[in-house]
Amino acid sequence: MPSCVACSNLDLLSLLTATLLLPSHHSVYFSAVQYKVVDSLVPSAHYKLTDPASQIRSYVFDVIRSSIPRMDLDDAFASKSDLADAVQHQLQALMSDYGYEIIAALVVDLDPNAKVKGAMNEINGKDG
Repeated sequence: MPSCVACSNLDLLSLLTATLLLPSHHSVYFSAVQYKVVDSLVPSAHYKLTDPASQIRSYVFDVIRSSIPRMDLDDAFASKSDLADAVQHQLQALMSDYGYEIIAALVVDLDPNAKVKGAMNEINGKDG
C-alpha cells in the first residue's frame, strides 16, 4: 500500500474555538482565553507556531506584568473587565500574525499576596 511520507508529519489543525485555561500568575486569575484559527490563515497558524497555547500563555502573562503595576490595587479590583479587554486586544494584535483570532479573555479574580491583603484589611478597618 503506497503511503505519503511527506503527509505523515502533518498534524491536524482544528478550526473550532479552543479554550485555554490559565492558572494564577502574578496574583491575577484568568479562567480562560478563547481563540480559534482564522480560516483564511490556516498555513500561518500551522507553520508559524508549534505550540500556540504556550505562546498565548506567554503573551497573556506579559500583558499582565505590564498592566498591573501601572494600576493601584483598588483600581485593579474595580477594573477586572478593563484588564480582560486589554489582554484580549493586545493578544489579538500579537496573535493575528500567526493566524489566530482571540475571541475572549476573562479575569475571574485578583488575589494579592498575604502581606498586601493584610495591609488592605488594616486600611479598610481604619476607614470603617
